[in-house]
Amino acid sequence: KVYESNWIVCHGADGTGKRGPTLVGKDVVYRQTLTDPGMFSIIYGGASGAMQSFHRRGMKQDDMLKIIAYVRTLDK
Repeated sequence: KVYESNWIVCHGADGTGKRGPTLVGKDVVYRQTLTDPGMFSIIYGGASGAMQSFHRRGMKQDDMLKIIAYVRTLDK
């Protein structure tokens, strides 16, 4: 539910990208998303472009970790 309400519009239901870049596979824009700490850093602090910090939006760190775990299931 956290992914659906926050990420589908930009990264698509399957994580391959829409308005935002892909989160899965080898063609990721931000190489740090390939590791969990790297992806957490982007979610927490934001990235260049349109992605704003989810920490500043009030998202709990636990929900950020759940998003990472969910995204990892998409990359199978």
